[in-house]
Amino acid sequence: MKVRIVSYEDINAWILGKFARKLNEELIKLRVDSDIASTADPAADINHHIIYLGLDAAQANARDTLMITHIDDIRKLNQLKRQLKDAAAGICMSMPLMNELIGAGLPAEKLCYINPAHDSAVEIKPYVIGITSQVKADGCKREHLLVKLSHHISPRYFRFRIMG
Repeated sequence: MKVRIVSYEDINAWILGKFARKLNEELIKLRVDSDIASTADPAADINHHIIYLGLDAAQANARDTLMITHIDDIRKLNQLKRQLKDAAAGICMSMPLMNELIGAGLPAEKLCYINPAHDSAVEIKPYVIGITSQVKADGCKREHLLVKLSHHISPRYFRFRIMG
């Protein structure tokens, strides 16, 4: 199978380029003949457009798939409607977006969604739980429950700050 990832911007410039690069890397790992260019390849089995905006609706065909991040005006919605008349599929970034587009009259049979992967580039910051209490010798503050709770939660997501 031959896949052309069509990126209308410099693939090293911004987030859409990162999508193109990572998708290409994973396709190659799967032994798919894949490359990235700024134009579609008529010989490719699939031309996946990293964002639909650059594809001229008159040139869309059954080998085209379109990445859809969002639709924020009627002009873009109409452009996408024209593209999907001939393109194979529109791939939305979320189910709510897909449902919104179906509700706006785009063909449900040509829409799907794939949530974007997380590459751990953003570090998770744990919730800090502050506790201020005077501990009593008789255990009436039930501080033993914190020890029990600590066996069921990850320190990656929660931290305790205790004063008292």
